[in-house]
Amino acid sequence: MYDLQPRVVYTDCITAIDWLRNKKTASMKKNPVLKKAEVFLKAMGCEVDQIKIVYWNNDVWGEIPVDFENIIIRSVPFCEVRRR
Repeated sequence: MYDLQPRVVYTDCITAIDWLRNKKTASMKKNPVLKKAEVFLKAMGCEVDQIKIVYWNNDVWGEIPVDFENIIIRSVPFCEVRRR
């Protein structure tokens, strides 16, 4: 395993920040994927606690570059994406 320091995650999603901090999803749905996520967050609690979670303020810093790339890809017709 790699020991990458500092461990920082930037997100513009308040829900994701809450899920990581609380190690619990806020969904009332009985979704098996969300349940797996909760089990993972609780099992890896010590590791998760070492990750600094920073809110990415889109108004100040602009869109997160990865989000911007996904928006561009989604806006291009599928056949054009496959040709690239």
